[in-house]
This record gives sequence, structure tokens and C-alpha cells, in this order.
Amino acid sequence: MEPKIFQNKSFLLEPKTMVREMIHDLWNCRHLGWTLALRDIKAKYRSAWLGLAWAFLPPIATTLVFVVLQNQQMLKSEGMEVPYPIYTMVSIVLWQLFSESVVAPLQVVNGSRSLLSKILFPREALVVSAVVQVCFNFIIKLFLLFFVFAWWGILPTNGIIWLPLVLLALLALGILFGVLIVPIGVFYQDVIFSLSTVLMLLMFLTPVGYSIPSEGLLNEITQWNPMAILIQCGRELIFTGQSNAFIPMLAVGLITGFGLALGWVLYRATFPIAVERFSS
Repeated sequence: MEPKIFQNKSFLLEPKTMVREMIHDLWNCRHLGWTLALRDIKAKYRSAWLGLAWAFLPPIATTLVFVVLQNQQMLKSEGMEVPYPIYTMVSIVLWQLFSESVVAPLQVVNGSRSLLSKILFPREALVVSAVVQVCFNFIIKLFLLFFVFAWWGILPTNGIIWLPLVLLALLALGILFGVLIVPIGVFYQDVIFSLSTVLMLLMFLTPVGYSIPSEGLLNEITQWNPMAILIQCGRELIFTGQSNAFIPMLAVGLITGFGLALGWVLYRATFPIAVERFSS
């Protein structure tokens, strides 16, 4: 094994060396990240009586809540090209891809506290593990969508070939926020306690179960809400084959990519402090 010398010197002072080490660590930790993800997935569903059904239940339950609200005319649903339940379930599955991406990094880090305090390994493995777990849950939800589409006799349009770009943007945006809150979340449990509440509030501010308003404060919020852009683009590509939000979606994805790179640097810079906290 090649010896590694630790020096009291910030890696930010040597950008080229920093980027080279980041890419090297990310590539070398891919197998470890996969192993950690499999461990967490097995532990999560093995101890649950309903097993993998827990991946289906959240989108089903949330869709039922929105359907009840829509039947009571509490939500606007004009201009929808497909039945409301399908419209809402697709939106919720897309939203949960984002929300689970936000939560996953902090969950993986907190679940690996003992490992971090004992073994030195590339910390990117934890993020890789989080990404694998989120993708696993999303693939399970895709089977639910296949069943729902088949039940209603609806076929996605050819625009679905562009859907991976939307999914990648949703995943990257969620991981970006997740990585940014890790340095704070490992020190303050308030972040963990408030995260679900904040995400729920954001979901209701995003047109997940209702049509995009044409005017008013909610319309202004929607126009500046990146999640609204991504979910709108994903829905329209599936149901109509084209979307007016396609170019804004690409812009959100590009900005997210730059933000993710900066978040990665922050993650590496602050993580040693978190490890010291775990060890104390």
C-alpha cells in the first residue's frame, strides 16, 4: 500500500492537485460505495415486515391525499392531459427522487459514524452509497408507475427519451442540497428534525398535485422554483412529448452541476472536522 503523508496544509491552495485527488478518490471508492449501499438497503428492508412495499407506500399514500383534496375541489386541476391520479403520482415520484436525494447523504453519514471514527477511506464513498440507495428506491417506484400506466391504458410519448436529463438534474440538485447540509447536520440534530418539515413545505409550494397557477404569489414562487421547472418538464415530456420548460430545465441542470462541484469541495474541506466530532 502506498504510504500517505498528512500535512497541516489546506488542499485549497493547490487547485490542480485538489481536483486530481478528488477524481482519484471518487473512482477508487466506487466499489466501497456500492458495498455500503447494499449493506444499508439489506438492513433497511430486512428488518421491515412489509419489506420493499415501503418503497411503494409513500407515493401511493401521498397520491391518495391529493386525490381526496382534488375531489373536494380544494386543488385546481384544469388543463391536465391525463387523469388526475396519474398526473399526481408521476409528479410525486419525481418529487421523491429529489427529496430522498436531499436526505440520503446525511442519513448515510450518521449511519457510518463508528466506521468513520475507526477507518480511513475516501469520504466520497458515503455520497456514492447515498446515490445508489436513492436510485434503487426510484427504480422500485418505476415499477409502480408501469403498473399505473398499464391500468389506465396510457402510453408515454416519445419525449420520454429526454426524461433521463430531468432525472439526472433532480438527483444532482437533491445531492447538492444534501451535501451542503451534511457539515451542519452532523453537529446539530435540529437539521434532521426539521428536514422533513421543510421538504413537506417545499412540496406544497411546488405544483406537484395541482396545476401551475397563472397569476398571484404562488405563480411568482413557481417561476423561481427550480423543482417546479424540473417536475413540469418531466411531466410534459411524458404526457405531451414536448415542454416549454425544457430550456429552463437545462439551465437548472447546468447551474446544479457547477454548484455540485463547489459543494464537493466544501464537503471535503469540512468533513475532517465532522470526523473529529465523531471520535470525541
